Amino acid sequence: MTASGTLRAGWRDLAGSPDRILVPTLVLSTVGIVAHVLLQYLVGVVVAGSSDCARPYLDGVLTARCGPTDARAQLTLLIGLFLLYLVGQVVVAGLYRAALDLVDAAPVRSPFAGWLSLRVVGAAAVFAVLMTINTVFLLLPALVLGFLIRYAPLYVVDQGLGPVAAVVASTRFVLADLGGELWFVVRAVLALLG
Repeated sequence: MTASGTLRAGWRDLAGSPDRILVPTLVLSTVGIVAHVLLQYLVGVVVAGSSDCARPYLDGVLTARCGPTDARAQLTLLIGLFLLYLVGQVVVAGLYRAALDLVDAAPVRSPFAGWLSLRVVGAAAVFAVLMTINTVFLLLPALVLGFLIRYAPLYVVDQGLGPVAAVVASTRFVLADLGGELWFVVRAVLALLG
């Protein structure tokens, strides 16, 4: 089955009982947003520091809060980036679990049940490390990697694969229908742009 066929089947199931997806989506999205805001605040507190410095602006001078540029600040940014990716991957795993429960006609369960395990968090950590490294060093490879491994959490949650096997399975799935996957991305971008 292709990604677009899977999405059509999922949409039919969702139309039949929207609460099975909407409640977990709202709960997990709220948790994800709160975690992201908190992490960004904490990283900002550590990196921004409290020292004031003068910055020239037009004909005057503004006083701004200048953060450190030392190794501690850089490490804090890297850790923050990793944690943001980790939270995102874990939330995605929860959304996949809710969608799979709907498609598989599994009984309704808590939005946090069945996916917040060491296996899922460990795999999410591996994906977060990969994305952090790629984001730091090369933006284009990070986009390509993100495109290729976007189904990896699904393979971890649904089929119980380990991180490496999930990355390989996701890459094979995307490459098997590369035209359809690229067209899906183009349509998503066009839909976002209006």
